[in-house]
Amino acid sequence: MATIKHLSSKNSDYGAAERYLIFQHNEITNKPILDKDGHLIPREDYRIDSVLCGEEDFAIACMKANLAYNKNLSRADIKSHHYIISFDPRDTEDNSLTMDRAQALGLEFCKKHFPGHQALVCTHPDGHNKSGNIHVHIVINSLRVEQVPRMPYMDKDCDMLPGILGSTSACVEDTQMQTIKKWIQYLGGYVPAPIPAPVPAPAHNYWDDDWDDMFDWDDIFDWD
Repeated sequence: MATIKHLSSKNSDYGAAERYLIFQHNEITNKPILDKDGHLIPREDYRIDSVLCGEEDFAIACMKANLAYNKNLSRADIKSHHYIISFDPRDTEDNSLTMDRAQALGLEFCKKHFPGHQALVCTHPDGHNKSGNIHVHIVINSLRVEQVPRMPYMDKDCDMLPGILGSTSACVEDTQMQTIKKWIQYLGGYVPAPIPAPVPAPAHNYWDDDWDDMFDWDDIFDWD
């Protein structure tokens, strides 16, 4: 079944997410895998696109936007949200799901549910358990940088304006799940599972030691 997972991060290093998405990491320790010269090793296969970043790097674009709107400058602020959409391994053979098709769906999902937010959309071909499940990572800056049409979960007119931090309410999750169900119908695939409650981050891990408040990757690997 298809699943969607949401994590939030207070880490101010937006580049850390991109490093995880495009470079190989040890699935047990979560540490990046280095070559003999100590350099990061690119993943063998992935698709990645940025949204509303112009010609700039995702991290630079997010930091500039935060400074411009005087938002996400406190250590306690939630700087970004990370969504992982994992398709059923059977969708590859039974429903002709490909990396390119999943990436296109991920971009569609991002633009529909996170309008006005800077984002990275990245598709990987497999999970850590080698089950063959194609999955899409969507990382967004929590700050909206463009005015957008009213969404079903917006209560006030100001919620549509740039400079507003995005919502992660139950209403938002329900709207996202409806899109996932439409995808399943479109693909002729398998019924998605409900969105689970976020799992608390471990008290101590590698990312906290070395890259400040990095995403809770231990939790992520349980879902890929």
